[in-house]
Amino acid sequence: MPNACVVLNGKEIASSYLANLAKEIAELRASGEVLSLATVRVGEADACRLYEKSIENLLKKVGVRHLSAVFSENVEERELYRHLEKMNADPEVTGIMIFSPLPKQFRLEALLNAVNILKEVEGRRLLHASKNRVAPPTALAAVALFEATGWDATGKTALIIGRSGIVGKPAALLMLDKNATVTIAHSKTKDLNVHVGRADIVIASIGKPEFIKGDWIKPGAVVVDVGENMVGGKPVGDIEFEKAKGRAAFISPVPGGVGPVTRVMLVRNLVALSKLQSIDHEHS
Repeated sequence: MPNACVVLNGKEIASSYLANLAKEIAELRASGEVLSLATVRVGEADACRLYEKSIENLLKKVGVRHLSAVFSENVEERELYRHLEKMNADPEVTGIMIFSPLPKQFRLEALLNAVNILKEVEGRRLLHASKNRVAPPTALAAVALFEATGWDATGKTALIIGRSGIVGKPAALLMLDKNATVTIAHSKTKDLNVHVGRADIVIASIGKPEFIKGDWIKPGAVVVDVGENMVGGKPVGDIEFEKAKGRAAFISPVPGGVGPVTRVMLVRNLVALSKLQSIDHEHS
């Protein structure tokens, strides 16, 4: 059993990543390229408005232009397609992001498929070559927290709990890139406690407060909690934090773990898309 568990500070990790990204963005600007992110929001859902505001503040810090398009819930879907076509064709737009959830009458998958693959900044449609994957920011953030431990994942057992397209599945691929032996589990997995107890690395994104009990954690494991569930007006993770902290070598808290890093990974994807677009232009 570890003597002391290290709590992974998402704000500090995000700050470190952002400093490196700011240098890359400055180099791109010096070469004449200004990055820009076009966002599409439909309606006035609080979660989407707050997320857009936090992204806008972050983009200002690193000198990335933000092109915001806000539509009413009554907009016709074809108008959204027309706007996306315009953004696809605009050479000054580096990346495009559609805030979700959308009002129920709109088809998110169809709208995502209308975005140029080289501008889809959340990586929901395609994961590019492993060296420079454009993957969903939350999955990238979870893996970044693991990287902050300094561990080598080679040969380690990694358990991904959750199978969503924005965390579970892409996180599994990202950990495979690191030569981990990966298992995906979910709320219906039998003997989940046994799987957790065998895992050197646990990334949890199941969406149920404290569903994973602290005494299931393997002593000395790395634990990344992606969950953010509101309980009594306070955010609570998917893992029983205090008990897990007593067994893990490293653990991310909720809040203050994955969240701050996720927004920075969106900027990281924007830089990656810029590089991929440059390669595409060179060969076109």
